[in-house]
Formats: sequence, structure tokens, C-alpha cells
Amino acid sequence: MRLAVGIAFKRPRHAHEWLAVDPRIRAIVLALAEECDRRGYASPIVTSILRTPDEHARIYAGRANAPASSPHIADPRGLVRAVDLRSHIYTPEQVATLVAWMNQHWPRADKRPTALCHNVGLGMHFHVQVPPAF
Repeated sequence: MRLAVGIAFKRPRHAHEWLAVDPRIRAIVLALAEECDRRGYASPIVTSILRTPDEHARIYAGRANAPASSPHIADPRGLVRAVDLRSHIYTPEQVATLVAWMNQHWPRADKRPTALCHNVGLGMHFHVQVPPAF
């Protein structure tokens, strides 16, 4: 499934979960899609949105310093504060450019990155997140 601006979803469930994404994340990803189009890059593909606490625990099982929670788990408002995007469709230079672009345009007051590219055991991917709203 694809949105008109060029965002695709890895699985049909992601299109439904998109409705539970914090509006700040939706704005960032939609702007990223426009930036990718402007630069002639591939359109973003959403690969992960909503996780249960059990899924989070399985991903980080056995890791030192594993986070206790995740912005992929719905907050008290029912919103998810993070999405993962496929990164292997971009060159390393494009990945660096897009991460820098998102962090420049959406800096966080807590100085943490809005976007990064990492591997937590599920393969390299973009992780885009916002801080809690309350």
C-alpha cells in the first residue's frame, strides 16, 4: 500500500498502524518522502511501527543496557512515537544525508537524535522518534 506522497508500507498492518503514529512523526516521515522525491531518492518504506511489550522484550533479550520501554509501544494517548524505515534502498551517502536532514529540521530539546540508522538485531534501518508530548 502506498500513500500519495510516496510512502510505502512493508506489510498491510503498517498502513492501519499509521493511524496510531504520533502526528509529529507522521509530519517528519511525510516531509522525508517529499525530500526524497526532490532529491531523486527512493520513496521511504515503513517497516515497523507498533510493538507490544512482549515484542520489545524479545528484540532486546539478553542485551546489556536494553531499554526498559520503547517509543514503538503505544503511549497513554494510544500513540506510537517512533517508526522504522528501510535503509538498504539508499546508498551510505544517502543514508547519512537523510539522517542529517531529519536531525537538522527536527532537533530535539533533549539533544537526542530525531533520526538515526542502526541495527538492534533486525537489520540496519532508520529509526525516527520524537520525545513524549507530556
